[in-house]
Formats: sequence, C-alpha cells, structure tokens
Amino acid sequence: MAQAVQLPALDLLTLHQYLHQLFADKKNSEAYILQVLQLLLGLSNAAGVLYGQRNGKQLERGPAILSKQALSWHPHMENQLLQQIEVACQQQQVQIHVLDAQVSAYIIATPVYTQDKKPEEGVALVVVPGEQRIEWFVTLLQLCTAYLNLPEQLPASPAEVSPDTSKPTDYSRRLIELLTHTLAAPDMSVAAKLLSNTLQQDFQAQRVLLGLVKGRHCRLHTISELSDIKRQADFVHACESLMDAVIAQKQALNSQNPEHRKTQPTLQRLLVLGAADTVLALPLAALPDNNASGALLILWKTNTNLPQENLEALAMPLGTTLATLKKAQPNWLQRQLHPLRKNPGQRLLLITIVLSLLALMWLPVSHKLSGNVLLEPMKHRFINAPFDGVLKQALHEPGDVIETETLLAQLDGREINWELSGLKAERSRAQKQKDVSTAARDAAKAQIAQLEIERIDAKMALLNYRLNNLEIISPINGLLISGDLKRIEGGTLSKGQTLFEIAPLDEMRVQMSLNAEDIAWAQVNMPLEVRLDAYPDQMWDTQVKKIRPRAEIRDAQAVFIIETDLLNSAGRLRPGMQGLGQIDAGQKALGWVLFHKAWEQVIKWLR
Repeated sequence: MAQAVQLPALDLLTLHQYLHQLFADKKNSEAYILQVLQLLLGLSNAAGVLYGQRNGKQLERGPAILSKQALSWHPHMENQLLQQIEVACQQQQVQIHVLDAQVSAYIIATPVYTQDKKPEEGVALVVVPGEQRIEWFVTLLQLCTAYLNLPEQLPASPAEVSPDTSKPTDYSRRLIELLTHTLAAPDMSVAAKLLSNTLQQDFQAQRVLLGLVKGRHCRLHTISELSDIKRQADFVHACESLMDAVIAQKQALNSQNPEHRKTQPTLQRLLVLGAADTVLALPLAALPDNNASGALLILWKTNTNLPQENLEALAMPLGTTLATLKKAQPNWLQRQLHPLRKNPGQRLLLITIVLSLLALMWLPVSHKLSGNVLLEPMKHRFINAPFDGVLKQALHEPGDVIETETLLAQLDGREINWELSGLKAERSRAQKQKDVSTAARDAAKAQIAQLEIERIDAKMALLNYRLNNLEIISPINGLLISGDLKRIEGGTLSKGQTLFEIAPLDEMRVQMSLNAEDIAWAQVNMPLEVRLDAYPDQMWDTQVKKIRPRAEIRDAQAVFIIETDLLNSAGRLRPGMQGLGQIDAGQKALGWVLFHKAWEQVIKWLR
C-alpha cells in the first residue's frame, strides 16, 4: 500500500527565485531538465517523473526518475507516461489519469511549449495525493515545467520582464510570475485583487473583472482598481449575467464577433454600461474535472487586436490556481483555531476546556417534561328550572363566589296566584254541587262533585308548591361558572332548563398538555411541579394521577392530557388559571437531555 504524502506549505516566491537561479546557472539542456525534475520530485514527494522529448514525429523518453514502487504499478510504466504526455500535447491542457485505483495513484501530464508555442514535449508526474489536494500537484508541475522553455537570456529579476505578452517567451515568464504571486497571496481577496490589477496592466485594459462561482451562479468578486462593489448597480448585474452565460457555454465570448453579439445581447449592454468598445469574457476552468471556478471579463476602451489566444491559454492555469486558493481558504473554525497552533499554553487550555465539557455532558441531571397547565373544577353542580315560569330577578353573575342557601334568582308568582284564585272559585262551586246532590239523594252526582273537588285540591296543592319555591337557592358552596340571566329577566323558563352552574373550590383538577414526542417518558406517580401565571413566586408539588390514553387537539397541536389534583383550602385557585407544569422523569446524562431531541429528528429525517 502506498504511503500518502504529507507536504508542508511552500514559499512560492522563494521557489520562483530558486528556479530563476537554476536556469541562470545551467550548462546544458539535459542536465538542466534533470535538475528541474529532481526539484519537482523532491517538492512533491512523487513516486516518479519523466520528460518526454520529440524525435521527429515520435515522442521518446528523455530524462526520468522512476522508483521501483512506481514501476510495480504498471508493467509498461514508461509507455503509459509517454502516452499521457502525447494526449496532453494534442489537447494542449493538463491530463490527470488514474494509474492504480487501489493505491490512489495518478499520472499528471502537462505539455511544455517550445519557441513556436506548439506543444511538442511534456512532463509526466506519478503521485499518490493522500490527503493533499491534487490541484496542488497540478500547480506545482505547471510552475516547474514553465521554466523548461525559457530563452537563453533571462532578465536578472521578474521585475525586468517585458510585459509584451505577444511573444511566447514573455508570456511564459509572465504566467510564472502571475501564478507565483497569486498563490503566495495571504487570502483570496488579495489574490483576486492582484490578479485583476496585473492583467489590466499587462493587457492595457480599461477594467478587469473577476467572478467566482458560488452555488449555481457566478458572483462578481473583484474589479481592478476598485475596492468597493455596488451590488445593486445595473453594471454589476450585467457582468454577473454574462459570467453565467460564458460558464454555461464553456467558451470565450468576444464583442468583436458578430455572432456572439447576436446570441448574447448582454455583451452590447455591458459595453454601454461600462463605456467600453471591446469586451472579452473567459470561463476559468479548473482541473481535474474542468468545471469552471470562475469567469474573467476584460474591457478595453478602444477597439484593439485582442490577445485572445494568450488569454485563453492563461484561463485554465488561473482557474486551477483560484480553485486551489478557494479550497485552501480556512473556514471559521480553522481561523479560530489557528492562533492555538502557535501557542502551546492556549492549546492546552482548549484541550482542558473540551475535556471538561465532555465530562460535563455525562453529569446526571433531572429529565424534565414540560407542558402548559390549566385548572378545572373537580365537580360541577347544575341548577335547573323546577317548573315552567317567568324569571322575575337574577341576583348573581358568573364569577361570584356562592355559599350554601344563597338566593340566586326569583320566579314571578303572579300567574300562579291568579290561577289559585280561579281554582278556589271552582272548588266552591263544586262543593255546592255536592251539597245539592247529597240533599236530593242523588248519589251519582254527589260522587262526581266529590271527584271534581279532589282534582281541584290536587292542582291547588301543585300551585302552592310552586308558589313556595319561587326562589332559586344554591345547594353548595362554590364558584358560579355560568348563568348570566340578567339579560332575560321577565322571560319565560322551561322546566329542566339549566339556569346556573356551580363548581366547588375546595379542590381543583390540573390538566397538563404534554407533547406527543414526550409521552413515552411520562408515567403515573411521577413528581409534578405546577407553577401558575397568577402566582409566579409559588410552586405546587404533586404527582401524576392519570394519563388520558388518547391524544387531543389543543392549540392546533396533538397533545396528551396529564391529570392531577390540587387542594384549594385557601381559596386562591380559580378555574381557568394557566401556568407551566414540569414532570420529573428521572435522572439522565446532561448531553442526552440537551441533544436527544435533535438526534431523534436526525434519525427521523434519515429514515
């Protein structure tokens, strides 16, 4: 099994200077190429490297360094390397080939441009990236091989290089400098600003705009010579629209091309908004998958011969460089932990804090099940109308505290008195009829008269009973819950009609609404703490007495009702009071109490 490489961060500017000096001291081409390959092998910790050189039309092996490990991965390793170099030269771009999937070995091949810019030769590198990103090896390979095609006379320093990018040699040197300084930037913002300003100077452009892919769209990141971007401006919207279009088409768009102007109206709109005459849009593809990492827009104020060929050749190295920088950017956690790497004391303190928190998560605490509570009376007593009649007066309203024998309402007895007077007259007439029949010795009529008297007496007794029960009296102590009859005084009442509802206050029933997700932990006889909104400084301790077996809908949620009783000897509790209840479901680890619901949601989502 191959050993994964663990490479330190490189000082790219120092590397550039070293390669510059190496080239200056070279004696012959083959020895110089071998020195560059040795440097490349040492920096990348690769398993092998090979330079493919052209002999007529045939690509042959040049200087090479191949380990026994690399040769064991393929029976014809040299042919494989030469084949990948040939493909890289034909397609004029870097090739990444999986050599051995079992050990994650790759061949990275890049063309080396000769003086006429046509790639004839190349370099292939055999690596096992391990945890290192493969883009890192691609960038390093391109940096080193770029020095294999420099002219015989090299300026003393990068600052003396001519900016004439129309020459292949100058273009190669500028590419090396640009990639070196871009990769050496401390962060993405500095690198993007350096890149846009350098391209503006080298190609004498009016503006250079760089966009980076974020999600499904390309967002404008940097404008040369400008520090602030107004996101709401029409110019910015037009730039981002053109960047999305050029990434989707995977080819350059040029405003000097009539076909491009016809298919992309955004080109003409951008020229008007940017006060420019020419614009070139390039997608910045990144290796190894050739997906775009961003887009580049270059605006010129006057019509000019565009160096489109040089810029297109520059696109993939820049795209890969930006993708590498973007992936190398530390996230929030890495930025917070970075100072700890340099301070052993802080690192030890952090480890101590983390271990303390982990130990704290195992601390046993009470598992509380919370829910809203509502007070209801234990019993209800209903008072109904004893007979049909007319309501004369209602003396109490709902909410009044009622004692036994308290007069609640009175019925009107006038109609009863009138009816009694009529019955008395009828009884006198029936009595006289009986007396006459008895004197005449008419037994039948005397008996009928007697029966009429008995009927009248029974009806009078009923009316007298009603007359004596015109007052509605409370049979118990309690709170008048319902029975607002003041609005219907003078109205008729039907026998059995509910007039009042009275609830005793000596004991109250607590109803606690518990979420369905917590019902599995609740059991009868568990301790229950009740805190009412009306008395926030007081708590009642009781136990769960009953759990209703079926869920109910309250406040648009399915809840289970937990019931218990509370004594109200002081009379402070009233029906309808609300508050919060907590059931003590036993001891659990603090970490479980804090995170078990989140974990259950994750499990539910995964299923």
